[in-house]
Amino acid sequence: MFFTPLLADIFILLQVLIELPIEPGPAGPQGPSGATGPQGLVGPPGPAINEKTQVLYIAPNPTTINNNNLIPFNSGNLASISFQISFSFANFQFTIAQAGMYLFMWSLNLRIANGSSASDILVTLYRDNSPVGRSGFPVSKTLSDTRFDVVAVMGFVAVDSLANSTFKLVNESGGILKSFPLI
Repeated sequence: MFFTPLLADIFILLQVLIELPIEPGPAGPQGPSGATGPQGLVGPPGPAINEKTQVLYIAPNPTTINNNNLIPFNSGNLASISFQISFSFANFQFTIAQAGMYLFMWSLNLRIANGSSASDILVTLYRDNSPVGRSGFPVSKTLSDTRFDVVAVMGFVAVDSLANSTFKLVNESGGILKSFPLI
């Protein structure tokens, strides 16, 4: 004897099978990586740094630098490969004749002078009487006897210079500093 299910019974059976919860199986292996996308747009070129150098050294003997005074340099160790950069020993200022981007780097051996009111060492680079770079050393927070310790204060800054801009390094420590020769 053959049993033929009714159409309504088949529908109920399918409906029950579809409503049963299905447990997910384990994840399959990762497929291959896709192709590399197209290269992005190239950005505009950055400013060029002028390849001109001038090196000056602080005077070989300890030199006193009062607050808000310029850092002095001596004339015995001047080395320049550019006629675009000049230095006035009368007022300790650099003049840059050609506009462009210039990298200034300095390293100074300094200490707070005996009897000075300065608590930290701070040196600022000015371009045309506006500050453009600053470096310092928090002496009061790191050294136990700041009146006798010499510290190296270093700084660097890339500056966009106009033609004939003047630059100077200034003691802004709030007191008197002593400079010592670079070793």
